[in-house]
Amino acid sequence: VLKVALLGFQFVVAVYGGYFGAGIGILMLTALGFMGVGDIHKMNGVKTVLAAVINSESVAVFVWQGLVEWRYAAAMAATAVVGGYVGAR
Repeated sequence: VLKVALLGFQFVVAVYGGYFGAGIGILMLTALGFMGVGDIHKMNGVKTVLAAVINSESVAVFVWQGLVEWRYAAAMAATAVVGGYVGAR
């Protein structure tokens, strides 16, 4: 019963994260901790893969529904790449 509840919680986190995104990392780490994944490095790896899947699915849905303003998306993508490189230094 607990595992089903935790999987349900992960599903809610995924839906929330796909739309809004803020704070899903800590929510997923919490659920993974309750699921018995004790190693923080494994938890972080699973969290990263799940977040990538969630974001990829969200992008696909928004593109499919025609909700992307491509001129703004292109500018945001370009500046995000530049910011990633500059911010890492």
